Amino acid sequence: PDVIDEEVAAKSLNDPETKRRLAEQEAALEGKRGALLAAVSATDGKKLAVSSTRGGWVLLWNSFPEDGRPADVILRGKMGTPRTITSNGACLIVGDHNSRVSGKGGTFVWKTWPTKDDQPYDYHMDSNMWLRGCFLSDGRLAMLGDTLQIWKGLPEAADTRPELSVRGFRFRGGDHVG
Repeated sequence: PDVIDEEVAAKSLNDPETKRRLAEQEAALEGKRGALLAAVSATDGKKLAVSSTRGGWVLLWNSFPEDGRPADVILRGKMGTPRTITSNGACLIVGDHNSRVSGKGGTFVWKTWPTKDDQPYDYHMDSNMWLRGCFLSDGRLAMLGDTLQIWKGLPEAADTRPELSVRGFRFRGGDHVG
């Protein structure tokens, strides 16, 4: 959020109030006043999940927040740089750029919507890429990394094979994809 107009601040850089507000602005931009928004999922139209890439955590609200209400649940721990969020409101999938489980890209899965702070994930899908995706209208789950994968629903475990895998089309997951 903008705390101070930089053009106005440039005219009074030595003013103590300007210095204070510039420091507040910098703290906001670094995520010290809340989340650094990297990914948002409206899930089921009621719940909200927000990730902080710098903080390495995910904030969850059980209903859409109003008036600055704090998150209902904060997930920290093994996430390094959570980048993507996939959810249908009943479960949560977080793609992580540099998971602390494997030291490389991976995807954390909670089979049910987390209800307490730092609730352990149910499994971690270890790969060189983190996955992003969506639940389709028929309940199937489509996820993309370097392969398009489709499951009948949420996989039961990390080694549950998808019903369809499409490779060889230069799929690009991760940052800077068009």
